[in-house]
Amino acid sequence: MICSRRSVLIGGASFATFSTRSARADDERQTFWISGHETQGGLVLCRASKGSRGWLNGEPVRVSDGMFCFGFGRDETRTVSVMVEFPDGKRETRTVTPAKRKYPVLKIADKDVKNSAPKDAAERIAKDTKAVREARAHDSDLKAFAANFDWPVRGKIVSVYGAERIVNGKAQQPSYGVDIVADQGAHIHAPADGIIRLADELYETGNTLILDHGHGVSTTYSHLSKVRGDVGDSVSHGDILGEVGASGRTATSHLDWRLNWFQTRLDVGLLPEGSIVAPDKV
Repeated sequence: MICSRRSVLIGGASFATFSTRSARADDERQTFWISGHETQGGLVLCRASKGSRGWLNGEPVRVSDGMFCFGFGRDETRTVSVMVEFPDGKRETRTVTPAKRKYPVLKIADKDVKNSAPKDAAERIAKDTKAVREARAHDSDLKAFAANFDWPVRGKIVSVYGAERIVNGKAQQPSYGVDIVADQGAHIHAPADGIIRLADELYETGNTLILDHGHGVSTTYSHLSKVRGDVGDSVSHGDILGEVGASGRTATSHLDWRLNWFQTRLDVGLLPEGSIVAPDKV
């Protein structure tokens, strides 16, 4: 059964509907839009007149051609104050409060699944974690974060963002990505333009690639059998990033696909849809 991303990734969660809010200053040319998903896990897009500046909770943010963004974490409840200053110096302020979501519970019983890594891997994991944080810290002027994103691979979805995981009776970290089961070696395509910020074999996630889409927005691809490209390479929408595999701490050939706004983990399933048909639903 082929389903749209929006219907597939509901996964028991309560989503805010996609909305666009706009306002106009006295000068008809001065505009300010807020769109996206004003919900936990959502990426929120802001656009003002070209030449405008922007602030989030009083802190300046990168603005490109009037566009900027921010995101809400899985359990975030705090309101964000968004202010823009138009080229003529006039200012406008909005507030955005994330809608709360209810996440599904995944119970996994598998004797081959280990709940924690061995103690002697702690140093390696800490090194990998630092590398991932640095890759996600880039604040480039790319504007692909505002584009429609396509699915990187077709397959069956077995886990969604936010799901509470209980493995062999023990609570684990929530799921922060979408797990797509696909054939070993299936090509993984760039869902939008970007720059490769990490391409390495990590202890937990195996062959891993992080793609920068601009303004702190990045997508992560884990457990690959093969990575194509090197750090610093520019990729275009549709380019092959690598191949599906089972590297790292997993026994199943699949892609773990994630979305971040800097270090804030967002729901990749809420990205605007592109032209590729969504994966099959389990």
